[in-house]
Amino acid sequence: MHFWNVRSIADYDEAITIDPKHASTYYNRGTAWFNKGDDEHAIADFNRTISLDPGFADAFYKRGLSLFRKGNEGAFADFEKALNLDHKNPFGYFGRGVIRTRRQTMTELLPILARQ
Repeated sequence: MHFWNVRSIADYDEAITIDPKHASTYYNRGTAWFNKGDDEHAIADFNRTISLDPGFADAFYKRGLSLFRKGNEGAFADFEKALNLDHKNPFGYFGRGVIRTRRQTMTELLPILARQ
């Protein structure tokens, strides 16, 4: 873990103590958790961001990334929601494309594996 992640998470903790209704603070802390590789904490913070600001497209995208890393199919729905909120968000298209590629690859591989 990088030192700056530890410090930034502590700073975001303090900011949340002062103003627990600021969606961007949860988003930023969630991003720090994501960068650290802690998807459980990241998802919790992105959930809180979304509950405070349901129109926060990037929170749906980042939660989708965390879900994707965990192998959770809910990632696709989050990328879709991010695109519904901001159709010019290239990251939503990227995430959705990666999932579609993975699904297509698996669909193509299953018949081959079944013959083995």
